[in-house]
Amino acid sequence: MKKNTFDKKVEIKNIQPKKYHLSIQTPNYYDWNKNIEVESKKTVYIKEINLVKKSPPQNFIDKDIKYFSFSPDKEQLIYTTENNGQVSVWLLTVENQQTNLLFKRDTENQIKI
Repeated sequence: MKKNTFDKKVEIKNIQPKKYHLSIQTPNYYDWNKNIEVESKKTVYIKEINLVKKSPPQNFIDKDIKYFSFSPDKEQLIYTTENNGQVSVWLLTVENQQTNLLFKRDTENQIKI
């Protein structure tokens, strides 16, 4: 999954200490907003500004998913499908949308988890 990160450093000097609302806007992306507080003689750092592209959701799995779970880093998805009496377990790598069949089993011989 690609991240669109604002990777330029911007320094704003000599602003009054108070609360500010920051907004980054660009066409075809959702706005990024954050409330910050500037204190006297302190520097405020804002990291990881991610802009999310406005686009319709993409269906990249053309199967009826029965159960699913993401990896902790959200880079992989494990899911199960059932078709013609067989349960299949699949692993999807989100970034390149590559799917790998891990195993198949007849529903009659299904393992309970």
